[in-house]
Amino acid sequence: MRFEDWPEPDQKAWEAACRQATPLSVPGGAVRWAAATRQITVVAWGRFLTYLAVSGELDPAENPAKRLTRDRCGAFIASLSGRLAPITVDAAVIFLGKAISVLAPGEDWSWVGRHPLRPRHKEIRVARRPRPVPDPVALLLAAVDLCDEVDVMAPTARQAGQFRDGVLVVFAVYVAVRRRNITETRIDVNLFLGGQGGRLVYPTTKVGEPFDVVLSPLLADLLTLYVERHRPVLLSMLGKDTDRLWISVQGRPMEASTIYNTFRKTALALIGMACSIHSVRHALVTTMMKADPRDLDIAAAALGHRSSRTTRGAYDQSGASASNGVWQDLIEQIRREPLPRSTDSDDEKEPQ
Repeated sequence: MRFEDWPEPDQKAWEAACRQATPLSVPGGAVRWAAATRQITVVAWGRFLTYLAVSGELDPAENPAKRLTRDRCGAFIASLSGRLAPITVDAAVIFLGKAISVLAPGEDWSWVGRHPLRPRHKEIRVARRPRPVPDPVALLLAAVDLCDEVDVMAPTARQAGQFRDGVLVVFAVYVAVRRRNITETRIDVNLFLGGQGGRLVYPTTKVGEPFDVVLSPLLADLLTLYVERHRPVLLSMLGKDTDRLWISVQGRPMEASTIYNTFRKTALALIGMACSIHSVRHALVTTMMKADPRDLDIAAAALGHRSSRTTRGAYDQSGASASNGVWQDLIEQIRREPLPRSTDSDDEKEPQ
């Protein structure tokens, strides 16, 4: 059910949740959420309202707090479980809980996330389809080769675009941040180049925490070449200046969808696999686990996930800088010396 079709009490409650603070009021619970989170939450509550309407239980005069009962929540989850994958049902429950927490603040809605009909982790793992994970080092090396090959040519718009594509891949592999952050990267706002290196700073990420890392020398050098030599060629196509880092061959700042498609096409050309930026984040964890399974907490911190309380507690002072530094160091190590592969004899040894 679209927002404009919601009952009036629900619309007013959501508008209050998104209302900024005033001298006479506190901000709504959804004010600090990312736009994507708010959108998904609206969809989740709209799905619940649709279920109530179809089942004949939607009372337009009822407020959200009265609307979501334990019995209705259970019936709603059961209706989803019959036609959706466990991971999708789990996400629906999570965002249903987020929605009611801001639609009816002041009450304890934690029981929604603990509902006995919510899919168990085992169900989700069994039902999840395995996703192909790219080899991050192979992708990185191929992208560096592309940059080296293009940089010796005259910087036409085509060559500048190819160089940008290679740097974009190197950037995504080394830094492993979300596509939204990559899209919004601005020179001298998020990216600082100069001296003998560079720094990347995002005041806030999807989980609401800052990201601040020192760039590896290789990435800093490539970004400097891109910014000083190739990016001006792309900007000249439209004749307008901007501080956004990634520029299209038309001279405009690249949007998230363009970056997504560019990365996929470039990865397909480089390693024969049309992977996404998000799959590189999966590759980060996979590679770290192959190097040392004990690095699970560090990998979780590098992704900026809140799911590991131990990780967040241990890295409160260093934040993403320490964990991302481990990842960049690991890439450099693998570039020089591949990870050792276990042999049959190794597999036969008893664990220590």
